[in-house]
Amino acid sequence: MNVGIVILLLYTIGLLGIAYYASLQDKKSISHFATADSSLGVFVLTLTFSATYHSAYAFMGAAGFVYQHGIGWWVNGIWTVFPGVLFWILGRRFWFLGRKYGYISMAQYISDVYQDDRIGFLVTIITLIFTLPYVAMQAIGSGYIFEVISDGKLSYEFGTILFFVIMIVLVWMGGMKGIAITDAAQGVFMWIGMVIGSYMVIKNNFPSITNAYTEAFKVIPEHFTLPGPNGVVTSADWISRWVVITIGMMMFPHITLRFFSGRSLKVLKWSSVFSSIYLTSIYVFTPAIGFIGNILFPNIAAPDTIFPEMLMAYTPIVFAALVISGALAASMSTGDSQLHAVSSMVSTDIYKKHINREADEYKQYRVAKLFTVILGIISIIIALQKDVSI
Repeated sequence: MNVGIVILLLYTIGLLGIAYYASLQDKKSISHFATADSSLGVFVLTLTFSATYHSAYAFMGAAGFVYQHGIGWWVNGIWTVFPGVLFWILGRRFWFLGRKYGYISMAQYISDVYQDDRIGFLVTIITLIFTLPYVAMQAIGSGYIFEVISDGKLSYEFGTILFFVIMIVLVWMGGMKGIAITDAAQGVFMWIGMVIGSYMVIKNNFPSITNAYTEAFKVIPEHFTLPGPNGVVTSADWISRWVVITIGMMMFPHITLRFFSGRSLKVLKWSSVFSSIYLTSIYVFTPAIGFIGNILFPNIAAPDTIFPEMLMAYTPIVFAALVISGALAASMSTGDSQLHAVSSMVSTDIYKKHINREADEYKQYRVAKLFTVILGIISIIIALQKDVSI
């Protein structure tokens, strides 16, 4: 069997082992399933927020964007620093409200503010509609990963379905506690994989990172201009990314759940500081990968695969497989958190409020687990269309 495939499979088995360990502490209540009873400490909360915030885009889409559209990608500097700041500004307020009123979703908060459950219902439906394609996006990244690392022996479809099976099992067994602990492990793995992996690719092809940029400028000078070679990175595009990603991402259900999951305000404060450092530092060599990719792999069919393709070509297979597992971590840590969040919302904001108002914590817990499977299957169907990029 391909060495890379073996490493990826061992990696996923390790994740399932962590989730199983977390399941042994399961209290079989919706509050424990959704927020781990607000028990997360600084280390775990920092990494579950950071790993959840960063998706398959971090590992594959970012380098692919630079490969296609050039230096304008640096707008990311805005939406990697400020999320940590907003995590504190918004998070502390929602943490207080969660402790006082027992909130575990934004829909519950909005329903109370406007004294109308119909508004909360609408928020839940809108969240479902726009989150499930994002869950599917994580599987798209994983499908590509399995296809690249197996040299085509495993299909995109196989990788996508396997990803979802693992993700559904992780959420089913572990709930927030299991997801947060696996996120912590994956967050460390993802940071090491991206930073060291990209550095090794550059080191094995150029004397220095400065030389890599210099050579790229000679070959593709248009990639060092705005709005880029394809005219994509305009002022309007920049502003929309700042607003939508910096502010909008903080309102995603899997992010807001983490507002409610911290053990204390002190935990939230330090998690906001460390997450800003993590989210920014992980991209230190990413732009160079996109630029030199145009030299080493011109006219690649799927730009989103440029980083794993370069790893496979210019680093030892075992090292490449370990680093590419970091890409799987980026996808998995976001996908399972999103699936977990929307399943929890269906249980608390639709089932509890509109179908069975007498449902206790255990009943809501069972419904959330049921919808983990149902919504996971819907996301699989979306991901298998494949007519999108990360």
